[in-house]
This record gives sequence, C-alpha cells and structure tokens, in this order.
Amino acid sequence: MAQILKYSAIATAAAIAIQASADDLTLITDGGVLPSSWEWSDTSAWSPAGGSLENANLSISGVAESAVNSTITGGLSLGNINIMVGDNGNTANLFTATVADADVNFRTVNISNNGITQTVKLASQTGRWVGESINITSDGVNRQTVTLQPGSPRLTLGGGINLANNKATDNLIIQGQTDIAGAITMKAAGSAEGAKLMLNMWNMSIGGFSDGGVKANHYISLNWGGTVNLTNSADYSWRGAFAIYSDDDNINISKGGAGAQKFELTGITNHFNNVRANEGLLEIDSSAISTLFANNLYVSGGSFKNVGNLNVGALTLTNGSIVLGNDTGTIIVDGNLGKGENAGKISIDFSDLTVSGDYTLIEVLGEITDFNTGDALADFDLINLAEGANAELAWNGNSLALSYTVPEPAAIAAILGAAAFGFAALRRRK
Repeated sequence: MAQILKYSAIATAAAIAIQASADDLTLITDGGVLPSSWEWSDTSAWSPAGGSLENANLSISGVAESAVNSTITGGLSLGNINIMVGDNGNTANLFTATVADADVNFRTVNISNNGITQTVKLASQTGRWVGESINITSDGVNRQTVTLQPGSPRLTLGGGINLANNKATDNLIIQGQTDIAGAITMKAAGSAEGAKLMLNMWNMSIGGFSDGGVKANHYISLNWGGTVNLTNSADYSWRGAFAIYSDDDNINISKGGAGAQKFELTGITNHFNNVRANEGLLEIDSSAISTLFANNLYVSGGSFKNVGNLNVGALTLTNGSIVLGNDTGTIIVDGNLGKGENAGKISIDFSDLTVSGDYTLIEVLGEITDFNTGDALADFDLINLAEGANAELAWNGNSLALSYTVPEPAAIAAILGAAAFGFAALRRRK
C-alpha cells in the first residue's frame, strides 16, 4: 500500500509540475485595440514571444473597434482562457472565436465585463469546444451578450456553466447542440432581480438548472424546437419564469438522471409540448401560475411532484411515482388520462405528506382510458405512509380523491406504548 501511495504522490506531483510549467500568454494588441482577425495557433500573436500554446493559459483583453473574427484551426489543447473584450457600446463590434476543423480542449473559459459593454461569441464549424466549465460574469450594470454557438458539433463540458448576469441588460445565448454534464447555475449580478438565459434549441443535454442556493427571479427563454434532456446527477432547484417560443409547438423537457430537478415558476409564456419524468424526481411548483404548463405530461419511470395546481393538456401514466406533499395541488387534465405501453402500477408516495386531509390528486376533464375507476388500488400503490396512518384512494367520477389521516403524536406514543406493554406481558408469560 505504501508503494502504491508513493507512486500516486509522484504522479500527482508530476501532473502539478506539468500544469505549473504551462505558459501564460496574452494576446498582442495595438495599444489595447484588438486585431480584426488572427489565428490562435500563430504563436506570434501572443506575448511573451517564444511561448508554447500547449496547455497554455490565454488572456484576451482589449477593445474591439470593429468586428473581430479569430479562428482556431488544427485543434489546440489549452489551459484556462480569459476573455474581457469591450465593444465600445456597439454590438456590431462582435468578438468571435471559431473552431474551424478540430476540437479545442480547455480547462475553463472565463468571460467577464468589468466596467465595459461586451459582445462575445464562441462558435464551431466542424470541431468542438471541449472543456471542464465556462464562467460568465457580468458587472450587472454594463450590457454583456455572450453566445455559445456550437452548431452541429456539440459543445461538450465535463462540468457546468456558471452564469452571473442581469436579466434587464444581459444575455447568455446557447445556440445548437450541447452536452453539458454539470448544471447551468444562474445567479443575479449585483442587485439585479435575476439572471437571463436563452436556449436556441436543437437537442440539448444539460445536467440540471440551479440557482446556486440563492433564490431569485431568473428568466429562461426556449426557442426553435427540440428537447432539453436533463441528466441531473445531483439535486438542483431553480426559481424563475419560462418563455417558450416555437412555431410548431415542439419544445420539450425530458427528465433523466438519478438527481432531482425542482422548478419554482414565477411565470410562463406559452407552454411546453411534452414534459417527461423518466428518472429521478421532477418537481414543478406552479402555484404562481394558472395557465397551461404542457400539452402532455408523461410519468414514465421517474417521480413527479406538483406544488399547487398544475394544468396539462393530457396525462399519461406508465411507471414511476407521484410524490405528495403538504402543499400538493391537483393535476388538472384538460384532455384525457391514459396509460403508456407496458404500464405497471403507479406509486403514490407519501414521503413528504405529514398533514391529515382530503386531497384531489388528479382531475380529468376529458376521458379516462385503461384505468379501473371502480378500484383505484388496481392501478396505484400506496407507499411510504407514516406510522399508523390511514389512506383511502378512490375515483370520484373523473377525480382521483385521497382521504389521509395521520395519527397525532400522542396517539402514536400510545400505540407504541401498548405494543411495548403487550410484548413485555408476552415475555412474562413465557
């Protein structure tokens, strides 16, 4: 074991030494003005002279007096990339870095504007941006627009995106195919009410949406069409408003991953097409809205929880569970309720329900197909009830109704005491 630890320590030290030996290079400017174009792999564009781009940390800082178009051909393996480029208040002075033909690998991209307006785009043609994380930080006062435009190649991150901006002045646009293993964490810059993110979608894989533990009124707009596949490996919560735009009503959310994704909605423009709970927990707090959330809601192996009433066009229950809480409302189905292919029983999970009461879990305004409305327990299992609780689940017309009684603490103590007394008496008889 000591020998293994010794070699491990040597390998770690070697890795640190390699990282420490990487050059720190700065883009050469003309008195602070960026060149209108350059090739990143051209070492003459960087200072100090003679530096190596292999695993180098790059700094790009200055003013764009016109559009700046830089290219990366042949691929590069870089360290951290720091970008702070002013646009002189003119969005046409866009700084663009385009991966032309091979992947560019990096550790972290840091894009910030400290006292300047800024317009930045990272684009792809046939190569990908492949790295650990991207940090985008606005001062919250001066406009900042950042576009990640991977196109057909995927933007691939082993970690996530940390975004701090002001939804009144700033924007992060992700446009195209993405594979982000970590979460997109949104925070309000300065005294802003919330941060802003725009997803111009094809298919996107994102490891969750988070507010970093600080609730705000964030804003996400979803445009074009496709599916946001949430692959949460951890639990994340996000609060804010969705704006959903699609000519063909084709913007979807599919929840996968073992972690939980919780959305607290402060508003919604239009609605999603399909929302699927396939794995882990998908929780929607829709108590602040009364309009349609999605054309179709599918519970297909994951857990689903609604806080407040939730309006959907149709509901399909295949496998998985509906989680109840003290603030659970009704899933109001404007159309039909049905079962998916190879459906099993749906679990009604009482883990978070601690208050006695009568609840309407589902209300169907259309038709109910494939469910036994004479015996609710033919299609539903009741799980994780409190000790000594009593639950009665039944269809009342087209409404799935629950009567739940949780014994008071004194009653539970009496039951446990009686059980202990009986056990002691039994032992004495033996």
